[in-house]
Amino acid sequence: MDRGVGPDSAVVFVDPGDETSLRGMLGRLGQQTIRERLEVVVVAPPDAPSPVREDERSAVHSLHVVPFEHARLGSALAIGVRHARAPFVALIEDHCLPEPGWAEALWRRHVEGYAVVGPEIGNANPDSSLSWCSFLYTHGGWCRPAAKGVVDSVAGDNSSYRRDLLLPLGEELAALLASGTVLHWELRAAGHQVYLEPLAKAAHVTPSKLRSYLGSRFNNGRLFAGLWSRRWSWSRRLYFAALSPLIACRGALRVLRLAARQSPRPNLLAVAALLLLAAPSNCLGYLAGFGLGAGDSARFSSDLYFHRERHLRQADRALGRSLRQRAG
Repeated sequence: MDRGVGPDSAVVFVDPGDETSLRGMLGRLGQQTIRERLEVVVVAPPDAPSPVREDERSAVHSLHVVPFEHARLGSALAIGVRHARAPFVALIEDHCLPEPGWAEALWRRHVEGYAVVGPEIGNANPDSSLSWCSFLYTHGGWCRPAAKGVVDSVAGDNSSYRRDLLLPLGEELAALLASGTVLHWELRAAGHQVYLEPLAKAAHVTPSKLRSYLGSRFNNGRLFAGLWSRRWSWSRRLYFAALSPLIACRGALRVLRLAARQSPRPNLLAVAALLLLAAPSNCLGYLAGFGLGAGDSARFSSDLYFHRERHLRQADRALGRSLRQRAG
């Protein structure tokens, strides 16, 4: 339903071309406490098999389907941001499952003046050490139980932004949306605040295969380092390249500390072994990013998104399908 008055907030969802994901996400967004003020922008491939249903349209303020042909997630997100009309735009992955108060809690903090607002995120498939390592590397700073307040960064592709701060980024928007931390740091450097809101809750279905875990460590490290250093002098980039082993070790120790604080706690010996295995991949990613730039590292995160089930062990595939379709 388009209710005449403009929407208060928008949600951009990139349809990976899977009916279960689309139905489940639109079902969850239709259960949001501010659904009558919520604009939904679905960025979908032109040959998407499942059209939006009328009941899904009528559940929210307005719903737009925007076609895209890019193979990169960041480009699809940027298309969605540009097509949204609301002053605040939340991004949500198909494998990140928001609770009914998610959108309202993010919106309320925006109204208070915060530029970026992120949710508390839980691990939706916590039954393996690999899943825990992957989850804590990528979402450990915002995992349950999270403390509210101003922070350095939040979960970039599952958080909400002031749209007027994103649009001026132009051609860089797609790349920066692929690495939220760098975007958040640059917004903070411009005088804006990033806020972590635990009342906004979501659960994340996390990769749980060894190949995916190691690939993420390399490609995420390269993407982050390449974007962060893209305007640096060569001398500064070489300096940070030399620090890459220390940066990788610091990240691994942080994950181990976070794992020790989880309840129920994962197997710390298994986690430590997996961290030792991943540290070289992470270090090489940082070296490549600082030395050669981000390159095509965003391709891996796009594959994680559009082909999530390839990166889940068998038990987690079934769980992920069940969770995604539950609200549909």
